[in-house]
Amino acid sequence: MLLILQSLAFYLISVIAAIFIGLYFYFTRNFNFWQKLGIPYVKPTPFVGNLKDCVLLKTTIGEQLQRIYNEHSDKPYVGIFSFD
Repeated sequence: MLLILQSLAFYLISVIAAIFIGLYFYFTRNFNFWQKLGIPYVKPTPFVGNLKDCVLLKTTIGEQLQRIYNEHSDKPYVGIFSFD
């Protein structure tokens, strides 16, 4: 019985890990988009892109975009990521 529970636990952990790894790769698949085009960009965070503070309700979208603009005001344009 213990062997069955251990193998079931291993299987469950493996499935959860595979789902998490799959989601990570799905949400980060486009994170080299701006780099391929040669456009400067803000390095994104997996799952939320450049909107982490907005998602966590620490700031508004307007304040976040203003901060990005101010940090990159020397460039004519900058790429950002909204989630993926």
